[in-house]
Amino acid sequence: MKKIMISDFDGTIYGQNRQVNQEVIDLFHDLRKRGIITAIATGRSLFTAKKVIAPSFPIDYLILSSGAGLLNWQTQELLYHSHLSHQETRAIATRLIEGEIDFMIHDKIPDNHFFDFFHFSAGNTDFHHRIDIYQEYARQAQPDNYVYKESSQLLAVLPPKSDFSFFDQEILESYSVIHATSPLDHQSRWIEIFPKNISKAQTAQLLCNFLNIDQQNVMAVGNDYNDLDLLDWAGNAFIVENAPEEIKHKYHKIPSCHENGIIDAAKIWLGMDIF
Repeated sequence: MKKIMISDFDGTIYGQNRQVNQEVIDLFHDLRKRGIITAIATGRSLFTAKKVIAPSFPIDYLILSSGAGLLNWQTQELLYHSHLSHQETRAIATRLIEGEIDFMIHDKIPDNHFFDFFHFSAGNTDFHHRIDIYQEYARQAQPDNYVYKESSQLLAVLPPKSDFSFFDQEILESYSVIHATSPLDHQSRWIEIFPKNISKAQTAQLLCNFLNIDQQNVMAVGNDYNDLDLLDWAGNAFIVENAPEEIKHKYHKIPSCHENGIIDAAKIWLGMDIF
């Protein structure tokens, strides 16, 4: 009976110490020795994932960009990716510009670490911090003369305590709108807009169909809003203690990221001692 463990990365196994603890790496090795398939599902692009995940990291697959892409980690073959047409990109961007919302348009996978940005608010520090970090790949855009093209996603950055109701508008019902807490200031809200039906869960289902793994034999671990669809879908769902309070009650709670909570989850899931 095939099994798969799918873990989020930032805040779930990769903490504020900017590393994955050796005990967690050992867990992934041990699971693979037992014949259990391992995967990471992250909001990171392929470029930023490779900056923090070593080539030797013991996973079989990487679900990247919140489900917009799927990579065989062992062969580095890109198995799947999606994108918005230039018409869709224009339609979404037009509404964001009308709302004077700071946002970025990312190039198609695997080059989606490059982006064009539109900014309207000088006080959106998290937005500007992200541009500073990726200034080598960031291109400032002007609404009046911008030439729209195919894109992997649009990313809007809203400061803490912002009104998110704009993203409930009907114009966005044709797309996948994914909320996440900023990994930079841990307070701002990042709103990612993808083609319809893109999510960690949808790509995990695609992977399980390919591998002939039943949904009930999936263990998923997460820590944030953009993990909710994956946790709702998985047969066995766990959430770390450092998750936002309002979502922790829905799933089996485990110790925090820095306490290697994923090891406890694996023990519960398999019903045995791991080591």
